[in-house]
Amino acid sequence: MSTDTAITPGPPGEVATSLERSINWRGAFVMGLAGVILVTGITPFAVQAMGAAAIPCLIGIQIIALVVCLCMGEMAALWPHRTGGTPSYAYESFKPLGESTARHIGGVSGGATGWVGSRWRRST
Repeated sequence: MSTDTAITPGPPGEVATSLERSINWRGAFVMGLAGVILVTGITPFAVQAMGAAAIPCLIGIQIIALVVCLCMGEMAALWPHRTGGTPSYAYESFKPLGESTARHIGGVSGGATGWVGSRWRRST
């Protein structure tokens, strides 16, 4: 019998999950290509509309996006049993304030992400 008391990462014992934590070369390629397509797709329109001011704007947006990606990665590592992105992580973060508050904040965060995207698509 082993007396090893090492803690293993993963979801809590009471949470059943079937999430697969792996990616192959195709998935990595698609993820890398998506950023390139987004940047090359938006740059001409931004430069046409804003002129030279678009360059520092795009750099600022990329820095903000990097911080968001790092934060999302930290939350994914903190709660490996949660799926659903921003709304799910917001719910889990605000759970100490109460179930109802956490549900509302999670819903607003999910709605805000969708609202910003839909407003941007309509304006272009």
